[in-house]
Amino acid sequence: MLERFVVTEELLAVGAPVAAHWIADRQSGPLLLRYGTEAQRAEFLPAIARGEIFFSIGISEPDAGSDLAAVRTRAVRVPGGWSLTGRKVWTTLAHRNHYAIVLARTGDAQGDRHAGLSQFIVDLRAPGVEVRPIVNVAGAHELNEVVFGRAFVPESRLVGKPGAGWAQVTSELAFERSGPERYLSSLRLAEAALACAATDGLASPRLAFLLDCAALDAGRAIESGCATPAVRRTARSALRAGTHSRVAGSICCAGATASSHCGAESSPAPSGSAIGRSPRKASGAP
Repeated sequence: MLERFVVTEELLAVGAPVAAHWIADRQSGPLLLRYGTEAQRAEFLPAIARGEIFFSIGISEPDAGSDLAAVRTRAVRVPGGWSLTGRKVWTTLAHRNHYAIVLARTGDAQGDRHAGLSQFIVDLRAPGVEVRPIVNVAGAHELNEVVFGRAFVPESRLVGKPGAGWAQVTSELAFERSGPERYLSSLRLAEAALACAATDGLASPRLAFLLDCAALDAGRAIESGCATPAVRRTARSALRAGTHSRVAGSICCAGATASSHCGAESSPAPSGSAIGRSPRKASGAP
């Protein structure tokens, strides 16, 4: 795990385009190491390490909100495997990735909604799998809805034991929430915001978007117990200029909270000329 932190930090420092690898590297691979069969490990782990295959997360569903136990996607046993029916939503990069680890109901809850759940490795290009784009207000396509219409999943793609999905998926989410990229990537957003402020001015709509993204990562930084000073410095500059007060204020508050968690003092606000300094290239920011 320590080695992964070092590699992730170095990749982000040079703006490497690494977002496609994160899910497989951060949680799909560790999940298969813990619960997968030897055949699954042999098939997927070397290809993940080589950056040849990418994974999506098949957990969230329409109308379920954050209630993970409200899974409606169902897998029914058929000769040779399972028939998968249902929908997943907010599935990052499903239109580009090769596989998703999907949480589905395989048995009756019988009074315990956490029972009767299982996980499957699903080929996102298989018959019966439809990926529908979700385009955000900026016109970017990153998220998707994935629809399973009696998609066949071979028995060999069941992860772990049938009915053990709840314990497995909560273990996977622990890997997700501890990923260093969740707060380290805010540095790239801050530098992109600084570059935007220098070229487009503090009233730029693009700067508002970047600060909004940085606010999200600042919240993630609190989860990890650390925040990036560059994010807070960018927000302070925008606040002094009287622009983007909502998102900039949220970053400053998040930064102050995270600093108290870290036991570190807040970085001093830069002079007005700092906004015009040229930061490192951030073209590879995820």
